[in-house]
Amino acid sequence: MVTISARFTKTLCAAMLSLSLAACDVSVPSQLETGHMRLSEETRSLALNAHKPDKAVASRIAADFRDNGRGDIHILMPYKSGDPLQETQARRMGKEWQAAFVKGGATNAKLEYVAVSEAAALERAIVSYNVLAALPPEACGQRLTGYQGGDTLEDLHSYRIGCETRTAMSKMIVNPEDLKGRDGSEAGDSRRQGAVAERYMSGEKMEPLEATSASGIGD
Repeated sequence: MVTISARFTKTLCAAMLSLSLAACDVSVPSQLETGHMRLSEETRSLALNAHKPDKAVASRIAADFRDNGRGDIHILMPYKSGDPLQETQARRMGKEWQAAFVKGGATNAKLEYVAVSEAAALERAIVSYNVLAALPPEACGQRLTGYQGGDTLEDLHSYRIGCETRTAMSKMIVNPEDLKGRDGSEAGDSRRQGAVAERYMSGEKMEPLEATSASGIGD
């Protein structure tokens, strides 16, 4: 009698366990949130030698502007206030800088002048333009736990999983505009395309295409 009771108890436990597992909802989404990369428009400003235009420097900046820039690129040239001769010199240097940027591909380079009184301000021209930058998720304010070498397990609570990966990925994106998505279809006349399809569907015999075969090249 004891043996039968034990066997019955085991069978009953197994049945209850199978029912409890069947009631589990395995479709519940994960509570881990990695976040998404963001796009941000910001101003990029660089100092130039106001007295010595450099075509190589202008070419590098123009390349970055072509890839990431938005709007116009602005060149701000300083000149000494109340000194017509120095202003004339600054305007000549500004034209050379502008020509160097245009040659580098920044065809919409805008040139502006500003009068200054401090001698130190006369040494540097400023080029600025807006860029579209890829950034990690907004909540990713902390590096991976242990990156600094002195973190503890307590610091793990404020780190969001995947942030280090997305931070690295945001720095590797060459053209952040791609994150907006691209239209893969080309614009076309639907009436013209429909006419071509109608001819094919009606069974009309199409003229053979004139093509070049690989075996005939070089004969």
